[in-house]
Amino acid sequence: MKDYDVIVVGAGPAGSAAAKASAERGAKTLLLEEHRAIGIPRHCSGLLNGTRSGISGEILLTMDPKVNLGEAKVRRIYSPRGRTFDIPLEGKGAYLVDRALFDQHLAGQAAEAGAEIQLNTKVAGLLTDGQQVSGATTNTKAMAEIQGKVVIAADGIKSLLGGIPVQAGLSERVKDVNSGLTMLLFNVRDVDMGVQELHVGAFGSNRHYVGWIWLERIDAYTCLAGFDTIEDFKRCKTGHYPLSRKLKDAVIARLTGFAQPLTVLPQSLPKKVKPGLILAGAAANFPSFLLGLLSGRYAGEV
Repeated sequence: MKDYDVIVVGAGPAGSAAAKASAERGAKTLLLEEHRAIGIPRHCSGLLNGTRSGISGEILLTMDPKVNLGEAKVRRIYSPRGRTFDIPLEGKGAYLVDRALFDQHLAGQAAEAGAEIQLNTKVAGLLTDGQQVSGATTNTKAMAEIQGKVVIAADGIKSLLGGIPVQAGLSERVKDVNSGLTMLLFNVRDVDMGVQELHVGAFGSNRHYVGWIWLERIDAYTCLAGFDTIEDFKRCKTGHYPLSRKLKDAVIARLTGFAQPLTVLPQSLPKKVKPGLILAGAAANFPSFLLGLLSGRYAGEV
């Protein structure tokens, strides 16, 4: 059985920030990631929200310039009838980032600080000693049980479906989940750099279900987009929606998946700690990955 000071579950922004902070302070730190690659699947559009303190820009300065796709100037909302509503973002320190590279750079910083990283290792549950969390169990024989003085759970929004926050009694189980696809597209028309488009409407086969689709341009050739299903993409591409003309000639270059609860709690969890355990990021229901990153940093410092 391996023994660590800090076990961090999940190598997203919150987990990597936590692992970096704890390793920098001399703690023997293990960062566990259930997938075979950090940054995949991509769970959000990659809008790094701005703050008055300019912390978003400071974070990006520590990374390769390729991570930053440009300043986010406008969030443009399209109504079902094609009317547009612009929410200005320029000058507020908001950026569009390549989430895969962003996550990979954060994990690289954690490794440089001394954290050990283990991929393809899914945490199944917690070890306890009375009321004290004392480690974690995983799905791998080599690391079936891991002892730790502190577990930082940063294993994403899906953990609210029955993962560590629920097992530890810090959250009620979120009942429903919405899965979808993040696409890299070629030949998308009339999407400006620095603009995040949100198209609202009944795009699926159920005309009574109103959802939204997002589009963001990366460069002259490629856009990122989020759809619930491949059928929704095809329907929008060939249909008569306001965004259909943008997608008429679109070609899919890459597909990855995402999952989000349909029942989202109205705020971060009111209780995020118990003896030997700290929740961070989406596992604590922080609503953006910037807030998630900061919560992970603070958890690692603690």
